[in-house]
Amino acid sequence: MQPSQKTPTHPARINEQVVQYWESLKGERALPLEEEVNPQALSEVWDSCFLVQVLGGDRFSYSYLGSNLIEAYGDDITGHEIAETLVYPPQALFEQFKKVVQSKVPQLDGNEFRNSKNLLVKYRSCVVPLAGRKQAGVTYLLGGMKWKIY
Repeated sequence: MQPSQKTPTHPARINEQVVQYWESLKGERALPLEEEVNPQALSEVWDSCFLVQVLGGDRFSYSYLGSNLIEAYGDDITGHEIAETLVYPPQALFEQFKKVVQSKVPQLDGNEFRNSKNLLVKYRSCVVPLAGRKQAGVTYLLGGMKWKIY
């Protein structure tokens, strides 16, 4: 990942922060590149962010999972193909991944799931598409999720 030249102002909600950052990276292009993502530019929320590699079809793998999300899921699934995890992310978030790949536009969601410890987690999430330098289309997804256990 390369340092970004642009740093957005920081609105209160993670959804707004991630979308605003994505728009600042994108500029006039169709999609920003994954290598342009700078964790320091999202330092306020980076522990609540994730980076997902699009493996093709409906296959995804977490390449980064912030510590706050590891706590929400109840397990560290970084590096696992998402299909391998079966339950995490919740089905609604998995569907959100597919929509972002198809539409190439950010998607926002609010939903709930039971984590690996059977605790009810209610969340709000945002997922944005990223391109790779050597591949066409959406090759990564950047997202953020805020959550509470009930």
